[in-house]
Amino acid sequence: MEMENEPLEEYQLKLKDLSLTPKKLFQKITCPSCNNKVLADNININDKIAKCGSCNVVFPFVNEIEALLNPTKLKQEVLRPEGIEIFRYKNDLDITVDQPQSMAEVLIVLVFLPIVLFFSIMLYLNEGASPMWPIGTALFWILGLYNLIANGKKSKIFIAIDDKYLDIKWRPKKLNKDQKYNVDEIDQLYTKTGTDSNGSGYNHVYMIVNAKEGQKHVRLLGTKTLSKARYLEQEIEKHLGIKDRIIPEEKV
Repeated sequence: MEMENEPLEEYQLKLKDLSLTPKKLFQKITCPSCNNKVLADNININDKIAKCGSCNVVFPFVNEIEALLNPTKLKQEVLRPEGIEIFRYKNDLDITVDQPQSMAEVLIVLVFLPIVLFFSIMLYLNEGASPMWPIGTALFWILGLYNLIANGKKSKIFIAIDDKYLDIKWRPKKLNKDQKYNVDEIDQLYTKTGTDSNGSGYNHVYMIVNAKEGQKHVRLLGTKTLSKARYLEQEIEKHLGIKDRIIPEEKV
């Protein structure tokens, strides 16, 4: 055989090259309604639309094409970081997240209110203004300091997921409205991180929600660290059975 005349090292190199060949250079299209495979005759490659021959559902398969043309590395699983508690019972998932103090709260209590208090005292001493101005401002400042110091560690964000809804609540609310979303309308979650105009870093968890007027991106909550945001995205997607994919707004 011709193979016998080849050096052993060269033959081993050829075998190694074969092992590096990608194992999956194809993508099967599966119906999202009945999970049956869709025949090639029912697939429109140009429009990326398919029709299931079993249940007659028409659906797009853009994600499958993107995954085939632009394969990405699997995300590493994130371990539960400090400040997040998880509780699972049957089909329910409850998540408790320590609520960080926002930069706005800190600036109001430590910068804005002291400045207002100073001018209130000056108006009282020099202009004969009512003493209620400095007294009222001082009370607001003391209340803000108490909330900042004593209640800061008690502030929580509660996320509850059952078969129908995803509920998110802030306690105390801090001007945040409680929100409720239908889990069947949640298409994807992703983490958005960066630096705002003030130079402060942010890590936000977003949801893509299917609405009648089209898909909308909803900010779920913000966290101090990227690991917390990634963990929340990971656990919520896992519980809802959502296959993670890369979103243009997401930095990987």
